[in-house]
Amino acid sequence: MIVVDDNEDVVYSMSELLEIYGVDVIGKGYNGLEGAELRQTLP
Repeated sequence: MIVVDDNEDVVYSMSELLEIYGVDVIGKGYNGLEGAELRQTLP
């Protein structure tokens, strides 16, 4: 899972919550461009 939001607190909180439920967070982005770049570079 890649978590992207322009609010760092939201990215952190959502990442932690997802990991509690067993979801692997493989990337974090803080705007749409970062999210798109992460999607292209991560498996």
